[in-house]
Amino acid sequence: MIAGMRMIQATLWAVSALAAPSLFGEVRFDRYYGDHMVVQRDAPLVVRGTAGSGEAITLTFAGATAATTADGKGRWEVVLAPQSANFKGASLSAKGSSDEVSLRDVLVGDVWITAGQSNMEFALWKEEHAKTELPLAADAGLRLLTHDFPGQSAVRKTLPATAIARLAPERFYDGTWAVASPQTARNASAIAYYFANKLRTKTGIPIGIVGYAIGGAPIETFISRAALTGDPRFAAKTRGDWLNNSAIDGWVKMRAAEQVAELEGAPRDSLGINHGFKPGFAFEAGPGRIAGIPVKGVLWYQGESNAIEKERVEEYPELFRLLVDDWRKNWRQPAMPFYYAQLSSCDESPIRKFWPEFRDDQRRTLAVIGGPVGMVVTSDVGAEKNVHPRDKKTVGERFARWALRDCYGRKDIVVTGPLAEAAAGRGTAPVVSFVSGQGMRARAGTEITDFELAGPDGRFIPAEVHVEGETVVVTAKGVSSPRQVRYGWKPYTTANLVNGEGLPASTFLLQIR
Repeated sequence: MIAGMRMIQATLWAVSALAAPSLFGEVRFDRYYGDHMVVQRDAPLVVRGTAGSGEAITLTFAGATAATTADGKGRWEVVLAPQSANFKGASLSAKGSSDEVSLRDVLVGDVWITAGQSNMEFALWKEEHAKTELPLAADAGLRLLTHDFPGQSAVRKTLPATAIARLAPERFYDGTWAVASPQTARNASAIAYYFANKLRTKTGIPIGIVGYAIGGAPIETFISRAALTGDPRFAAKTRGDWLNNSAIDGWVKMRAAEQVAELEGAPRDSLGINHGFKPGFAFEAGPGRIAGIPVKGVLWYQGESNAIEKERVEEYPELFRLLVDDWRKNWRQPAMPFYYAQLSSCDESPIRKFWPEFRDDQRRTLAVIGGPVGMVVTSDVGAEKNVHPRDKKTVGERFARWALRDCYGRKDIVVTGPLAEAAAGRGTAPVVSFVSGQGMRARAGTEITDFELAGPDGRFIPAEVHVEGETVVVTAKGVSSPRQVRYGWKPYTTANLVNGEGLPASTFLLQIR
């Protein structure tokens, strides 16, 4: 009878998934924690959960023990001393006055958060190399926490009534830790998997991936509401009903309304009905719930939904800086590595017409964000008529280059292709200088394409180029007084400049000085 009652209570707790004290005082870990998880090495081990109000809690892990007392709301947090990487799984136990709960096979390694929209969410089973790679995805040192959420893949469909309960932030994301295998990796982010697989191959350190991507989501949903409200430039995004707020992208509001506007009884607050696109909502539902629990860093692939309207394009660089600052502040990790993907190539006109400007904004942002930060160029693996290019292996492994250099001591690794730095006048043949331009050439031995020059009239003319060391000399017939130079300035570009590592150059627009 007692065992049956405890089973019922445990089931009710799992279904409700609320971070609140149990009526019966059972000791519980927060939902983030689970069997087969990875905890961050060389950092304080922060463990959180619930119990009865005032209940004494003793936490034990790998021979270390610490104690605390649950607060008046039944919340508890225990911090253990940092531990070194450990490939041998250990038990993590929390003991209260009358019961104990344990997690099995917990590793100590590096934990990476992945977030953004559909190209980060893009599942491994759909990826271009999956037929070969997925059968090999068995690695006891690679652990995945892949979340699903209401409305996933449900475009232009009203959510079913059964989804209403999950529109509360504490229930929105659902997932459990799993050891990487062909079965468990199937629905994981392809980019995250290839990134982690490369780190595992090069370092041997256990790697944990925690995925919070939402297809179609704007950047505003991943920034805390407090950060948005506290910034005068963006406070308007948190005023009034968000589905009728002119400061939010129209496409974003339309897609969200298709899913939830007709739902009766769905959770809402002062900003209106809940949805994964709502300002601050994804942060509150996912990353914000583990803020302060040490991680190694963040991978970010997002922007498609903020690149549709010109006003949204223009504000994105500062929104992105706010996101990075907000996350680093909430994690209390001011130097938390943050690596992001530049938008790829796509020409679904007219919705992608601002992509060149957006990519160039992302390039320029790289120079103004402090701390470990890196940008992955993806334009060479884009798909002309598909916003979801299938080659995610290339992207994931380019992310890994940044992490391996910055976080794992591989200073010999080249992390990026040529990044335009300045353009200097030299008569009719201006010179563009690059960072990371060693060995610049055309990809696959072809001629370098997609450079353009403009004179005082602002009309861009296709240009010819030749490489001189880490510079490119640009000329165009009919342009006698060059004022501007640009490269890859199309939504879908076949631009083909690479460095000696074969890494592609970024889209850019420069004034000639």
